[in-house]
Amino acid sequence: VIEQSPLARIAPLTYVSVQSEEGPEVVSLTSDEVAIIRDGMFQAPLDERLLHRINAAENTFIREITLDARSVSAHARLEAALA
Repeated sequence: VIEQSPLARIAPLTYVSVQSEEGPEVVSLTSDEVAIIRDGMFQAPLDERLLHRINAAENTFIREITLDARSVSAHARLEAALA
């Protein structure tokens, strides 16, 4: 889920959360993990500011993106489990 503040006069406040069946958990991301999220979700020309403008125009500040676990390779799942 990507959520942005609807406030227009400040820099966009963007929250990215991952939902799982195991329930909520707050984790501290490493700088590499933050870079993966930033690079994977915000690729040129889309950045946080442009998404904020789009959200304001559509009056939609929460966006859900569903990831089918079957699309994640076994190697990636194993690497995540071992991390």
